[in-house]
Amino acid sequence: TVSETQGEAKTAAASAPAEPPGVAEQASQKEHSAVTAEERPAKRGSDLPQQTGNDESKEQEEAALSGDKIAELMDSMEGTVSNAVLEMELQQIPERMKAAGTGDTEQTGLLREMETAIKLRMSVVAAQVGAGTLTIQDYMESVKREVQQATQWALAAKRGGRRDLALRALRRVKAMRKELEEMQEAMGAE
Repeated sequence: TVSETQGEAKTAAASAPAEPPGVAEQASQKEHSAVTAEERPAKRGSDLPQQTGNDESKEQEEAALSGDKIAELMDSMEGTVSNAVLEMELQQIPERMKAAGTGDTEQTGLLREMETAIKLRMSVVAAQVGAGTLTIQDYMESVKREVQQATQWALAAKRGGRRDLALRALRRVKAMRKELEEMQEAMGAE
């Protein structure tokens, strides 16, 4: 019966060792945060928080990015819109393959995958512009956000002692600024 079941539950609860207040809630929160952390996808450049004007939070975000994470974000072409960056990265692949050497087949394979991803991304962006789903103004705004992101990566890499990544990010910034300048000049000439 229901009263017998309730009585058994009370007896079991009374015989169980008492936990200090809040322990069960803390354990539940830890389990929840562990699950959500595993389920949460890795952030890409386009997923990272944009500038908020809060210098302290910017510094914390930059400090949280390790050199390996910055390299991973720069190698990911998923959120990249700037044609200048895509072309620049595509041109650097043979040089990066040569630097990896013939013995590093894993790195060479990753670079080949990156080359394919860049070409695909260039096609997607061109198709979006051609179809009108990505206007020139939207394109330029996306490139401006990419400039901000690459600048953050450069600062974080420099602070982390990764001069190579900082220089790579700054090359991206320079290419995108030039691209924006050329586009603005072309729009002004029309």
